[in-house]
Amino acid sequence: AHDLGRPLVGALFDLSKAFNTLPRTPVFALALKLGFPPALVRAWSGAVTRIARRFKVRGATGPPILSVTGFPEGCAMSCVAMALVDLALHWHVAKADLRHCLTSFVDDWQVREHSPERVQLAVRMVNEFVRGWDLTMDPRKTVFWATQAGHRRQLRRQGLPVESSVRNVGGHVSFNRRCTNATVQNRLEAMHELWPRLAASCAPRNQKIKALKVSAWPAALHGVSGVCLGLARFAALRSCAMQGLRLDRPGLNPMLYLGMVEFPLADPHFFAIWSTFRDLRAHAVRDTFVPLLASLLDRNGSRAPGPAGVFLER
Repeated sequence: AHDLGRPLVGALFDLSKAFNTLPRTPVFALALKLGFPPALVRAWSGAVTRIARRFKVRGATGPPILSVTGFPEGCAMSCVAMALVDLALHWHVAKADLRHCLTSFVDDWQVREHSPERVQLAVRMVNEFVRGWDLTMDPRKTVFWATQAGHRRQLRRQGLPVESSVRNVGGHVSFNRRCTNATVQNRLEAMHELWPRLAASCAPRNQKIKALKVSAWPAALHGVSGVCLGLARFAALRSCAMQGLRLDRPGLNPMLYLGMVEFPLADPHFFAIWSTFRDLRAHAVRDTFVPLLASLLDRNGSRAPGPAGVFLER
């Protein structure tokens, strides 16, 4: 939208305790309507309806309580149940001639349109669906956004929460031309407790290096392929990692050690570059992404935030 100069307005929703509040009867009925084998639905419903909850209060466990809502988290069939709910939501929103404005990922729902009026219509359809299915929306995570200042003012005048950047599905999303990375910065700040524990660990150094590659950097740099991060931040991460490895000695260069002596994924900056290429290969569509890169390369000055600009920077 920023590249083409087109207005874009949207809203983000999030269900409260999504799997625990899904109504079972409509889900099973929709599964049968879509052609699921009746024997499968019968076995599925029989297993779920026998699930009992027990509440523990002050050390005392109460009696089992049955329920007509909720699917167990961690069960593969619960993901099927959520997919059926998402499918029903798409059908409901499409009835208002809003066929292509909705995207859903489990309990994360988003709508996008070219005007605040169309977005508010989509929001009404989503709220209507939530009431009809007896679901609960998390009001703290329902926010609006717009790429143009005029639309943001229009939404604020109506008392709607408007954000310029948010944390969404663990990653950082910015809706204007400002380069922000608050989500990643907060995640990095939360890592300060890890390094003393890593230094105190009696594990051999090769296992600590493996912990950097498979645990520390994926946790600290989740979503880094979509945001810019300064070189000073990577240098600070290297220094902290060297402290955790007990290698913070005079004359020992953290960049050379993590990036060349060890396998390069032990270096946070290399991990960020590798993550950017990995996510690009997994999610970018060649027919649209390549022209976008060409358009950004032809421009002078700063680039709009986003995966394409971050890829070119790295």
